[in-house]
Amino acid sequence: MYSRSMLVRVESMRSHRTIFLASVVALVLVLPVTSAQVRATGHARPRIAAADQRLMVGKFIKTRGTILLGGSMHSKTTMTMTGAFSVGSAQGLSWQLPLTNSLSLNGYSERVDSFSFKFNHRPDSFRDTKDDLGLAVRVFTWANPPQHQAIRVTETLHLTLGADLSPFPSSASYPLHGLSGEAKHYLKMTPNLRLPSSANGLIKQFKRKGSEQAVVDAVTNWVAAHTRYDRSVINGPYNAAWVFRNHRAACTGYDNLLAGFLRKLGIPSRAEQGWVEPKQVVVPGPNGSKATLTWSVPRTPGELHSWLDVYFPDVGWTPFDPQHEKFFVDTRHIGLITTIDAGEVPLGQWSVDDPGASGATGAPLSNGSTEILPADGLPGGSVVKISTKDSTHFHFRGLKKDIKNTILLSR
Repeated sequence: MYSRSMLVRVESMRSHRTIFLASVVALVLVLPVTSAQVRATGHARPRIAAADQRLMVGKFIKTRGTILLGGSMHSKTTMTMTGAFSVGSAQGLSWQLPLTNSLSLNGYSERVDSFSFKFNHRPDSFRDTKDDLGLAVRVFTWANPPQHQAIRVTETLHLTLGADLSPFPSSASYPLHGLSGEAKHYLKMTPNLRLPSSANGLIKQFKRKGSEQAVVDAVTNWVAAHTRYDRSVINGPYNAAWVFRNHRAACTGYDNLLAGFLRKLGIPSRAEQGWVEPKQVVVPGPNGSKATLTWSVPRTPGELHSWLDVYFPDVGWTPFDPQHEKFFVDTRHIGLITTIDAGEVPLGQWSVDDPGASGATGAPLSNGSTEILPADGLPGGSVVKISTKDSTHFHFRGLKKDIKNTILLSR
């Protein structure tokens, strides 16, 4: 879903040219993450440390299955995102950036304590509104943006994050009844989520479970056990049908496959698209064993990532990262926007008056429009910085040998 830089195309529209993102790319500011300092691939792969990987003090977790954890994890996180672009000699620039909202889920919370946008060339005005997808955005405008100069913006987020690993409290029966209008919206079967008919036999098996929790648990286990992480597909394909047939995916593929199954089963799900940082999470296991969970490349600020929320009528939306976490996500996850699936999102729309638009940073395409890579060739590029202070209190509650070839964490 994500690439290292935003592909933006200038297209004629009446007396204006409007520049659209081809993908969500940098949910953070909708700016690209191209700097070698960042090395953000757009897809995070968790790494459970084992004897042949990273050394962890204590014994290694050698078993496979679901590790049941208790306790909590709290983090105070500051995230700073800087990027730059130029619109050449164009006038009348309007640029909308997504606003990060607080999240209150069963098993995870994210509070936006404060945020700010700072520009080296201050906009003339801004306003808060919603885009065509209903996402909160802030629209900045410049009547006379600087010609052939980089407009540099820095967004700073101060966040309080929490993960609750108390036993999952849902007693919802299955199939579900009486869903709210909001929940029903997330039953829509999008092209990214459609499964082939060869999945119908599995779906019938999942339907035999007696509770929603049992159904969701079984589907998550199947997706984790039958899907291999493959960094070569970080830019697609990532639709559920392709992942189901090929058994390999990056984070968006895992998410769409799980969501595709759940929606076929009448269970609402939605995607959280955001960021994961590389700071390790220490995981306790049986008999005093331990492992470390690392969600992104060490010694970088992290990577773009996506995961899911699943709806339970009695306890609400509950997060899942189908690569390794069920019924919660740890506080290395920073949610930035919520979407109907883990696909591309046309965010970051900006427009300029017609004259001079062709002078924007970038190269002309064969059709005469301009391909713009914001920050491409501009001093400083794009940089993400992140700092976190943690308070973690995990304890081992038990082990379920329900998966043979991987480790999942649950509450």
